[in-house]
Amino acid sequence: MRNILGSEIDSAAAKLTDSRVHLHDYGKAEASEGRKMGHITQISRDTRA
Repeated sequence: MRNILGSEIDSAAAKLTDSRVHLHDYGKAEASEGRKMGHITQISRDTRA
């Protein structure tokens, strides 16, 4: 999992090209520096954290 902060949310979806990666957008109206706007998760067969 990787947090998406502030204005990173604007370009995050465009960067996703792997079907194993999913963007969870929290739908917050305003982005500000350091504010958690969503997160990205990746599905993997590797169970090591």
